[in-house]
Amino acid sequence: MTHFEKLFSALLIGLAMMSACALVLMAFDVTRAHAEPAQFIHKGLAKDGERYETYLKSHWKPGQQSPAQLVAAGSRALAKDARAAARNFAMAVVAEPGEASAWIGLVCVATGVAAMT
Repeated sequence: MTHFEKLFSALLIGLAMMSACALVLMAFDVTRAHAEPAQFIHKGLAKDGERYETYLKSHWKPGQQSPAQLVAAGSRALAKDARAAARNFAMAVVAEPGEASAWIGLVCVATGVAAMT
């Protein structure tokens, strides 16, 4: 085997190893991308949400009903009485700030858009 053939063989082996490493890195990157979903973050909107939640807590008290009962009452009132619906959804948010359906109900009342279920 000549010096040129040995050099060419080494070059091919090196390229094959680099390709294998690149494939492993790309597979790791794809896996990591699926594991970490992208989040929408906007400081101004986050502060608006915090201020609105503070407003709700200072103006509404949930009483004895559970958040699920308040959301159900808000959903029933949505078509007939927007004020009653807003009141029930607001009390549900105060009782359980993590209750997504209460927040969605508040948005529906505020915008006049029916919720998609």
